[in-house]
Amino acid sequence: MNLPRSQRTVPDLLTRRVAHGGETTLLLCEGKQFSAEQVEAEVNRIGQGLIELGVSSGERVGLMASNKPETVFCWLAILRIGATCVPVNTGLRGLQLSYVLNHSAVQLLMIEKACLEQIKDVEENLEALKTLVFLDEKGSQEVLPGKSIHFLTDICGEYELDPCAPVKPSQLASILYTGGTTGPSKGVMSSHCQYYWWAVLMARCLELKPSDIWYTCLPFFHINAQGTFLAGLISGGAIVLDKKFSASQYWERVRKSNATVTSMLGTMAHILHEKKLPQDDDKVHAVRKFFCPGIQGHLQRSFERRFGASVVNAYGMTELNCVTSTSLSSKTPPGSMGKTLDEFEVKILGGSGQPVSVGRSGEMVVRPRYPLSVMSGYFRMPEETKAAWKEGWFHTGDRAYRDSEGNLFFVDRTKDCIRRRGENVSSFEVEQVVNDYSPILECAAYAVPSELGEDDVMVSVVARPGMVIDTLQLINWCRPRLAAFAMPRYVAVVESLPKTPLGRVRKFKLRERGVTKFCWDRESVSKKEPKD
Repeated sequence: MNLPRSQRTVPDLLTRRVAHGGETTLLLCEGKQFSAEQVEAEVNRIGQGLIELGVSSGERVGLMASNKPETVFCWLAILRIGATCVPVNTGLRGLQLSYVLNHSAVQLLMIEKACLEQIKDVEENLEALKTLVFLDEKGSQEVLPGKSIHFLTDICGEYELDPCAPVKPSQLASILYTGGTTGPSKGVMSSHCQYYWWAVLMARCLELKPSDIWYTCLPFFHINAQGTFLAGLISGGAIVLDKKFSASQYWERVRKSNATVTSMLGTMAHILHEKKLPQDDDKVHAVRKFFCPGIQGHLQRSFERRFGASVVNAYGMTELNCVTSTSLSSKTPPGSMGKTLDEFEVKILGGSGQPVSVGRSGEMVVRPRYPLSVMSGYFRMPEETKAAWKEGWFHTGDRAYRDSEGNLFFVDRTKDCIRRRGENVSSFEVEQVVNDYSPILECAAYAVPSELGEDDVMVSVVARPGMVIDTLQLINWCRPRLAAFAMPRYVAVVESLPKTPLGRVRKFKLRERGVTKFCWDRESVSKKEPKD
């Protein structure tokens, strides 16, 4: 769908959907069903409430909530009034949480009560936050010293939104914090036009139709779920937003939703493939397409045969967009990320910075053909933005190769970012927490391969002279300070870390060493980690 450039905004996508099918179902969540008209009405009510609280165009508003209807409504309302949404990962706590809130300088945070304790733990360190709006039903009055407290039900008024200035495609829609590599998490500035292209490209890659129902249980604070919603919005289909991934209940929920398309991560596909279902239940569903970026090649064909639907693999980044995709209409080698979409150019560069030959791996760099289809930069990080772009090409930090047919294959990551169960983990932030544990002199956090695909988090730690590191106590120290997905699985107590002459840790040496019999494994000690 090629809309006029002036209409390439999220509010325009919703307005267009209402005009061309307002009565059609747009969102199903928590057992409730909402038509496009009903979604627009809720968005207008919340938008008006935010305006009356003093939120103006361009202001940054935080949103910290799990997958629920109000989360979607609030996100759309923030964008509708021209403000900028800062989605906050509900798993963040401690330094990670205070960093995101302080760096983005949000003054108003829309939050569900389940996340309140995490805010209370860091409230003394929050520099800008002044107001909290709870998404939950009004109950006992919450008190946070020095903060103004409101409930969504109280601030929402009539269904009409007062006239406000139209949102421009170049306007900042969201700041999405991704796991940092060699430093703190970076805030990706996404314009309304970039969101428009997410909608267009995902809808095209999945060949979506108005009759499609797309099921996702991925968190709405990430671009995958947001892009899924927008693809459904632009194609006329419906989106089923589930609370979270559950291996034991996945297929039951998919069947109940009548979904024709589902989103999953490579790790989820691995878990589902290994799980046995009642006899003959593998294909008892309406799903025709699995959107599964990062699925492993050896798993893909077996997964398709067992569950009777096609897998669409792809490559995308929060900073960029959906850059490559496999095709539903033609065969693609298993494990391939597909071919470059028409809207982008991709080159594979060797160590000298020159393109490599077919079949050779190198860093994948990307250049957009259309303005505003990629990020506007890293928020308040001009040097990092400059470093990511060189002569118009974005350097992904990912290694890949291209075959003779133009299919791209992912090899590994060149950056020190850890990818665990769909989450980007900042090694820098893990190291901050681990280094604060008093017996530790220094440490290094890095990725090691997981048997589920993607990575597990490993740390090598050096003890202070005369002190002993108790690995279980270290993990207990980390628990309230790190998100669950960032918790180290493996701990190696070492005498020293391999370093360069300049004192930088040679992490590639640690990755090469990998997991040995002398490493402590958290999962072998405790079986209480959630499996769903």
